[in-house]
Amino acid sequence: MRKRILACAVVFCAAALAQTLTVERLAEFIHSSTHEMKGKQSDKDIAGFIAKMKLTERLDDATIEEFQNEGAGPLTVAALRALGDRSANLPVAKAAPLSLTVAPKQLPPPPSSEEQAAILDSIRAYALNYSQSLPDFVCYETMKEYQAPRASDRWTKLDNDVDSRLTYFQQKENYRPTSVNGKLTSQDYDKLKGSKSIGDFGSMLRGIFEPSTQTRFEWRTWSTWDKQPSMTFEYHVSRERSNYQILAEDHRSVIAAYSGYFVVDARTKAVVKLNVTAEDLPKDFPVQSAESTLVYREQDLSGHTFLLPSDLEVIMGGSDFRTKIAKRFSTYRKYSADSEITFDTVDDPPVVKKK
Repeated sequence: MRKRILACAVVFCAAALAQTLTVERLAEFIHSSTHEMKGKQSDKDIAGFIAKMKLTERLDDATIEEFQNEGAGPLTVAALRALGDRSANLPVAKAAPLSLTVAPKQLPPPPSSEEQAAILDSIRAYALNYSQSLPDFVCYETMKEYQAPRASDRWTKLDNDVDSRLTYFQQKENYRPTSVNGKLTSQDYDKLKGSKSIGDFGSMLRGIFEPSTQTRFEWRTWSTWDKQPSMTFEYHVSRERSNYQILAEDHRSVIAAYSGYFVVDARTKAVVKLNVTAEDLPKDFPVQSAESTLVYREQDLSGHTFLLPSDLEVIMGGSDFRTKIAKRFSTYRKYSADSEITFDTVDDPPVVKKK
């Protein structure tokens, strides 16, 4: 039986490389590789197969996260992200990719209202202390920009890739662009063209849980994150209590009401995913819709583990088109006065060096 499973997997891999796949077929391959073929194929082998695949549909970040939660290894996840980038302007997948490969689980009942209140108190304590608990650090940020018609999900990549050195010092972010579209630059971050996003390291999270914000919370569901039990809550913040400022290129700005959801590790009460959606934007404002989703992952800084931003997606809509910013944070290092991230050439990976 084991030989038969192995033979089937090999046939599937060969077939996958010989044709373009739907996201559902990709899900079957990932499920087979991480379950039926577990231990028979290395993470490197699976990543190698994926690197040669082509898709007929868009592979989004949420689906990649599902694959990671199901057991995909780090090299496989990296290959999936590259495949997602290559498929960014393809049509949206027609069906939930894991619906045929993962059996539904019986979820426990929701916590009682008293238990939910205690859970939210723990989450609030974590969120309000998050920024203060972070050490000073530097990291590498890549930012890509896409555009699509307002009523379409067919994204076109714009010629506006920005790589930056991000310094987090005394709870403040500082961005220094290092290259734009593959060319070294010394241009200021504020003067770059296109859409930008700042405040990714705790300001929005803190704003949601500040007592003065009077956020309304509602239980959504039990869930799983990195194979661990997690909880998902929805929330809403009124415009009168909001700290969510949206800036337009013509220097106009508004304070918007907002809502969304967050996923919390059930053991630590740490927020691992945060979604923010603006509400009721003025009809004459250039930005008509705005939504961001931030994912946190564990990062090692000098032998200590911290939960830090990993991926951020921001989608903003105007009257005629929508713009998507996709950010990725990597190469975290503890900051010191004599450390910096340097780039010998544009194509080299970032390296932390001493001055």
